[in-house]
Amino acid sequence: MDSDRRKYPRIASDQLVSFTPVAGAPALADAGDISLGGICIKVVGCKLSKGDLLLVNFNVGEQTIEAVGRLVRLKQMDDITAEIGLEFVRIDPWAARLLEEEMERSSEG
Repeated sequence: MDSDRRKYPRIASDQLVSFTPVAGAPALADAGDISLGGICIKVVGCKLSKGDLLLVNFNVGEQTIEAVGRLVRLKQMDDITAEIGLEFVRIDPWAARLLEEEMERSSEG
């Protein structure tokens, strides 16, 4: 399992997120978990490859965060569904603080 290789703690998420591949069309995905380093999402019907950059929008509390992530992990679930791991390459400092605060709340209870 990947947990021993993870740099950051994860918080589970079941929210709908939007993402847009560079030079691609916007789409929706289900979030799996989020950390300071990235996000795991499940996509349907998208042709993506490792190294692709995606603009991703997701919520932390009441705030919507926009970040750029590089696709670093791709696990094909079936013919049209894939679970992908994005490593953030650009995220605003205020958004990173929101994520840190949410992780602290999650670990407390």
